[in-house]
Formats: sequence, C-alpha cells, structure tokens
Amino acid sequence: MSRDYPAELAATARTVGADAARELKEGRTAFAVPLQHLININVFLRYLVERQIPAVAPRGVRTLYAKLADLTSGICVLLAEGYPGPAASVFRSLLETAVHLQLVLAADIEGRAKLFEDFILLQRSKVGPDSGVAPELLAENANALATVRANYHPTHPYSWCWKLVPSQRSRNGIPDNPRLREVCVAINRARYYDDLYGHLSSAVHPTPAYELWIRGREGELQLNPKFSTHTSMTANLSTLLVVETVLPLLSAFKPDDHEDLCRFIGTLLPPAG
Repeated sequence: MSRDYPAELAATARTVGADAARELKEGRTAFAVPLQHLININVFLRYLVERQIPAVAPRGVRTLYAKLADLTSGICVLLAEGYPGPAASVFRSLLETAVHLQLVLAADIEGRAKLFEDFILLQRSKVGPDSGVAPELLAENANALATVRANYHPTHPYSWCWKLVPSQRSRNGIPDNPRLREVCVAINRARYYDDLYGHLSSAVHPTPAYELWIRGREGELQLNPKFSTHTSMTANLSTLLVVETVLPLLSAFKPDDHEDLCRFIGTLLPPAG
C-alpha cells in the first residue's frame, strides 16, 4: 500500500507550525533585551544612511558599510526566527567585514579605499573572452589593471590589503597575503580573531560541534526555532562589533552633532556582564 505523502506532510506541517509558533513566542520574550539592542543598532545603521553621513565617504567605505548593514539585518532576522547557528555563520562574515572597514578607516582613508576599490579590476580580470563580455571592456579592464597591478601580490593576488598588511610569512622573499589575524593585529584588534573568529568555526563548518548550536533553552536538540545563550551571545557581540566599527567612521566623517551622536550610541549598547 502506498503512503499518502501529501496527508503526512500536511500533518507534519501542522505539528511543526504549532511547535514553532510556541517557541517563537516564548523565545522572543525570554531574549527580548539582547534582540532589541541588535534591532536598535540595525536601525541606527539605516538612520546614518538616511542622514547621508556615509554618503560623503569614498566608494570603498560605502561598499563595506553597506555590507556591514546587510549582514546585521541578516543576523537580526535569523536570531528573531530562532536560528542562532546560521546567525553565527553570518556573524563571522560580519566580523571580517568590520575588520576590513576598520582597516580602511585607520589612516589615509582615501588611499586605502582606493586600494579596496581597485581590487575589483583583479576580480574582473578572471573573466575570459568566452564569457560573453565585450572584448573592448576586457581590454579596458586590462589597461586599468596595469596601472595598479603592483599594489597587489605579484603571483597570488588574493587580498586587497596585501600592500598595507604584508604577511609575516613569505615565499621566495615575497610576503604572502595577510591572514585575517594579521589584519586584526594591524588594527589592534587581535582579540577579534583570538576570542571570536576561531571559536565560531563550529557554526560554519560541518563538524560534530555544531550540535551545540541546535540545542534549545532546556538543552534539548531540536530542528525547530530555538533560543539559547547562543542567541544573546550572538546578538550582543554583533551589537558591540557594529558600534566599534561605526565610531571611527563618525570620527572620520564628522557630522555637526558628532559628540552628541557618539554619546547616543552608548545608549544602544547591551548591558555589561
């Protein structure tokens, strides 16, 4: 006798839906404070855009800022829907983005932003003549790349900031592309890598340790939406990271109310402890 798959799926949907609705209601209430702090900082990122504060920055800064805002929104959605594991995966990308934006903002913003912007020429150079791109566009990119090619690794140009942060490792006397930790050290944020980045690998890679991310509030394994200490941890870390990245941006492109705005950001921070 064949099974009635549509009926079985409908029954599963009803059960899963009821369980999910209950967990979402209870979890959002239990973790309302850290979730609200993250939502507030997410809105603040959009508020700065509405005031056109990032608009005066070089294109490279604007691109990194946009990605910072995009990823923060993604973390907000995932945590509010009860998925701290995927949210932590996105947080790793947020961390990388924040590190690189802070590197650009640390000094010579125009020059560093240009290094970041010009790296697109290397990425475009991988497009071949059989890609459908017009030959004249390929030639235009090749000519533009030739003027800046020396700013990137001569044989393995995988990092836009190779010239800024030459690695301690080298091959044939040529420094390698910097690893993320080396970029963190360059902005005096080694703790980003040592305390956060590596510890989040279980949320990104297929390892048995991912089990920690699929445990709910009572420690039980579940595939439905779930809320746990990972929810508050990811929300708080995201909020703090965004604030630490936005402050140097405001210092670099000071609005008239710079000091008041910086004081206001303090009210968006999660409580210590």
